[in-house]
Amino acid sequence: MDVHHLFSRKYWAPPACGLALLFSATPAALALNDAMQVLAGGTSMGANATLYNAPGLGNTYTIDFPGPGLGKEAAALRMPAGTLSNLRVKVTTQHPPASGKFTLTVLKNGIATALTCQVSGTGNCSVNVNVDYANNDKLAVEAKNNFEEPGSIAYTYTLLFD
Repeated sequence: MDVHHLFSRKYWAPPACGLALLFSATPAALALNDAMQVLAGGTSMGANATLYNAPGLGNTYTIDFPGPGLGKEAAALRMPAGTLSNLRVKVTTQHPPASGKFTLTVLKNGIATALTCQVSGTGNCSVNVNVDYANNDKLAVEAKNNFEEPGSIAYTYTLLFD
């Protein structure tokens, strides 16, 4: 029996309450446009420092913590295949720095990507480029604060993953 005959009135009649809409050709998640996930992170740090972390990761690492040269690797998350985009960064300074910049860079397998933002003092930055990740590629975030003392900051960031 083919599908046309199965859904003919002889075998099936759509209910009066409109439940026939369940036979949509588009999956529910795509129909609602909620396939993207927001990844977020952030922390605080002092002047002239570099830290590594990843979205949702509670720890931050330096280049030599937890061991010599292992910080970037310790912060890395293994990702499923997909695309990262829409990096947004917000930086708040405790005291306005005399000079310097804060730079946040998304790393793919330990290498800098085009998802990089730079802020001078308190401010926001956003960049919208796509970076494709294959299954098991590693995601980490490098935060460099080269503000002069007193240059303590707090920062947050978000990314879209699809």
